[in-house]
Amino acid sequence: MSNTDKLRIWEFGIAVVGFLAWMLLISTSEQIRELGVPNLYKFVSGYILGFVIAFAGFMFWEVLRGRAHQFLDDSLYFRWISYITLLVILLLGGASLIAQIFGDTNWAYNVGSLLGGIAVGVGVVPTSQRF
Repeated sequence: MSNTDKLRIWEFGIAVVGFLAWMLLISTSEQIRELGVPNLYKFVSGYILGFVIAFAGFMFWEVLRGRAHQFLDDSLYFRWISYITLLVILLLGGASLIAQIFGDTNWAYNVGSLLGGIAVGVGVVPTSQRF
């Protein structure tokens, strides 16, 4: 492993914080909605979907470049589960992207989506590639 291939601590930090924020926001999004602050809920929704869109885009690019094997298991039974999981993530990412492009989105949703995409692009993807 060369010096440029080493995992940077700040990338790992962004990956951990971004992923934990995504998990926390998914589990608490309905409680945030009940607070009655629509822009906060739209920000949270944007972050959650932006995270999925960016990760699905990364996976889609890896599949196009012929590196789908890194997402698939070797055993026959788990390989089909891997295919199904990969398909679901790609479909959710594609549907989220279409909704974001053609939907009437709020500024808070767009900012949240941007931050979710940055968390994946700057932290999660480089960290997963180095592991």
